[in-house]
Amino acid sequence: MTIYFKNNHSIDQYKLLSPSSFDDKRSHILPEAQVLENNTETTPSSLTSEQNSGFIHSLGKTIALITMTITVIPLVVKMIMHWQNQKEKTQALEELEKLKWYGFFGPEELEPVIKAVAKGHDALSATQAFVNRLPAKDFPDASVKEEIVAKVEKGHISEALKKIKEHYQILNFYKACKEKGNLLTQIDPAQKPKVQAAFERSQRYLQDSRQSAKELKDLYLTISNLRSIPLTKSWIDSLHQRGELTSGECEQLKSLIDENDGPAFIEALKKCVAHKLKNAKEQGPNIGYYFYKEMWDVLVAIDSRKGIQSLANHLAPLFYYQNIYTKLSVIECELTTLTATEDQLAGYIHEIKNTLKEGATQLTSSVGADLILPPSFDYQFRSAVGLIRRKLTHINDQLSKLEGQGGVCESNHELCGCHHAYTAEDLQNDQAGKPNGLFPKQVVDIKKGRIVLEKKLKALEGKIEQLASESLNPTVEKSDTGVNLHSSKLKRLEIKREALIADIAALKLSEKGSPNATTKKPIVMGFTCSFGSGHKAPTAAVAKMLGSENAHFTVADGPDDILKPLCGFHKFGKMLGKEWKKSDAFAYILQKQWYWIPRLYLFISKVFSKIASLFTGAPKERPSFPSDTPEKELLRKRLLMEMPDHLMTFYHMDLNSILEVAEEMGLPTTHFATDFNAKMDEAFGSLPPTHPMFQIMVANNTQSTLDSASPVKPGDIVVTSGAVRPLFYQKTDAETLEQMREERGIDENTSTILFMGGGFGQSIDYPEKLAADMSIQDKMHLVVIAGANKTFGEHFEEEVKNGKLVKHGKFYKGSNPNITIEVAQDPATKTKNTPFFIGEAAISRYFDLADVLYTKPGGSTTLEALVKGLTTIFDNRTALMAWEEDNMRQTITLGYGIENRDEKDFLTDLKTALNKAKNSEKKGRNLPQVGAVLQQNFSKIHGKKPNSWQKSKFVHYRFDLPVKNWEAECALV
Repeated sequence: MTIYFKNNHSIDQYKLLSPSSFDDKRSHILPEAQVLENNTETTPSSLTSEQNSGFIHSLGKTIALITMTITVIPLVVKMIMHWQNQKEKTQALEELEKLKWYGFFGPEELEPVIKAVAKGHDALSATQAFVNRLPAKDFPDASVKEEIVAKVEKGHISEALKKIKEHYQILNFYKACKEKGNLLTQIDPAQKPKVQAAFERSQRYLQDSRQSAKELKDLYLTISNLRSIPLTKSWIDSLHQRGELTSGECEQLKSLIDENDGPAFIEALKKCVAHKLKNAKEQGPNIGYYFYKEMWDVLVAIDSRKGIQSLANHLAPLFYYQNIYTKLSVIECELTTLTATEDQLAGYIHEIKNTLKEGATQLTSSVGADLILPPSFDYQFRSAVGLIRRKLTHINDQLSKLEGQGGVCESNHELCGCHHAYTAEDLQNDQAGKPNGLFPKQVVDIKKGRIVLEKKLKALEGKIEQLASESLNPTVEKSDTGVNLHSSKLKRLEIKREALIADIAALKLSEKGSPNATTKKPIVMGFTCSFGSGHKAPTAAVAKMLGSENAHFTVADGPDDILKPLCGFHKFGKMLGKEWKKSDAFAYILQKQWYWIPRLYLFISKVFSKIASLFTGAPKERPSFPSDTPEKELLRKRLLMEMPDHLMTFYHMDLNSILEVAEEMGLPTTHFATDFNAKMDEAFGSLPPTHPMFQIMVANNTQSTLDSASPVKPGDIVVTSGAVRPLFYQKTDAETLEQMREERGIDENTSTILFMGGGFGQSIDYPEKLAADMSIQDKMHLVVIAGANKTFGEHFEEEVKNGKLVKHGKFYKGSNPNITIEVAQDPATKTKNTPFFIGEAAISRYFDLADVLYTKPGGSTTLEALVKGLTTIFDNRTALMAWEEDNMRQTITLGYGIENRDEKDFLTDLKTALNKAKNSEKKGRNLPQVGAVLQQNFSKIHGKKPNSWQKSKFVHYRFDLPVKNWEAECALV
């Protein structure tokens, strides 16, 4: 008889019997607790299973290895190739933009190549066709063109384009030397013989094709280097003459150049620039701040250990831009003092655009630094001209006339930097209704917009006339308080009519180009989104707090309006003939409570971002020239159309792009965090935003909230009570509350519980379950706010038909006589499609009436409950969104919240909440109100003294009325 053992015993159950070989030892290990009997001639089943499992295990490992080899490795290779292709594509687009902005080629020559490279289709063939069209006369050395063609054939498009740029820079330089002998007049006399020899050799190049490209480039750099030092000295002298530098500073800088002391020269120049930067930031001119900030960035990038000639090469382009800066400063000064006429302003911009048009030749003929540094100044100052044009829309007629005469800038706006050029093909596609360019262009027809508004006004006036006649009827429907509902609706329609009339008048003025179109109060543009109602409610709140007498507030939906053409979900829907939007998908997820989908999306996004960072490295502080994105282009177009003076954002997803465009245009920007978690790391990564006029208003003063605002600088973070709608700061008077209690039969022994399903009205099943629970002895009045969910609101009528509920007047009762259910309605806001939607005033009253609130921890609802000091039970039966969970945790920490994780715990949680509410005073947090903070900061930026112009950052506007004192009007509840 052979003894075997089972595998399900621990090692201390076995005893070693023999000190023989390992195999013998294994065969003699016996279990003490259990002995199995088996036939000696039969292979033990346990050993057979062991052998089989070993084989299966090896087979599984082999299959897994093969699977990984087939799937994972090709995926990694594909990712690397994709990254390389994207890098090549970006570099190629940058080189193409440089070729266009230098003026070497016209838009009609480069546009087909730009489109092909950007789309990734036929980029090689388009580039080859472009290279083949290059004139042979521009290549005295044929080997240069052959080298370019070889690079294109190998697929190195960016290298080929860079070579073309360098070649034409040299070519233009020599042509300028031939045509303008005065280019050599600024050379130091001691260096003139050397320069003259180089110049003579450059002249021979124009006739001698045997000169090699390397020798030509050396000649170019020799002349550029010799000219760079006197040119830099001339620039320093010009700064002194304009009063930008003192005599002492001027002499110090020039002496350091003569001493060839590079590090000391850079440090001295940095000191001067830092002083000018500080003065410009505090006192203006604002374009001066822009100029010196760019100069500072150049100085920081320079390696001071290099020779003085190399440093001068980097600084010489500033000589050219100093002239542009001076002209822009004059315009800004005359805008501030209102001393310039329309003709003068148009003439200034016309002159600047002429200068910019010739700037490529001037710059490339003045210094060889363009081979080293990208022309970032060119981009920034084109943007500055675009900014001035945006501020002066009423001079467009005069400016267009001048541009037409001078041929400087036509419909494509290529010089101002505010639009992409329209080609003839683009215009044909527009007329045919086809998609245009890299992304659909947004074209605004002011006349068409005015006509549409006039049609709306006509229809609205018809409604007003009908309501006015109906309201005289004594049998007209009245509210519970006796208010004529037709009269109430009539007032709202009249307000809409006044707004339409004002919009139409503004469009008419824009059409005529009248100077009276200039507004007297700042235009604030709010960026919001439709992902739930927690972003639009704060937007409306801030608009009300500012007040229409202080600012004109306009709202844009970023994802569903401005950026919709770029949305993949929208594009996919278009393929199926559907008008899908991101917000529709999000609303569906909310209603179905599929919160795991956003969580999974965020997790996958973070994983792929980390993988991508391995290839792309750390994020840049801001895009370098000429980096641009379709998102930024669409945002820029909208801002140029709306012409706001202040941006306010209420969602973070597109904040980075919005802020970069705002900084480019000099627009102050305020971001309102709509949740306790500001999520700024998602917007900016690890680097703080560079916009000097950016602030974020967070909704809590806890360390968790402040940490979530990082990497924004602490000085740009403002703690408030959150962007809560103004009426929530007002406590409902005791008389109104008493009347509400009497109408509902609420006595001192009755608890009032408010159930809210959010803006999209998620269904909540607790009210009817409580009404049917006979174990509850306490009296309760349950108020259900169904919101936009019409089905949920009508559900209670269905329960009456099914016999589960009985209707008593306006309220419902179940088996338990102590519990009453009310489905809230608001006569002021209900419509046929949304009969259960409740307005701000009614919700504020219900919050004051309730003892406890039951809801999801959305940002707006949570903050409004905290302002009222209302104890809240948070529905956490299904996994919450990450930001909602953070709202819930922080509210619980503050002592205002309770978490309900399971239905069976609801009664216990409700009793805990009611005890907490009755044993504590209903009082909100002692934090600064957002209205008071906003009023103060807004006044600093835009001025607040009535009937006087105030100097401010980038904008200068007048208030006809003093700003509302929200700090006094909205006393902290």
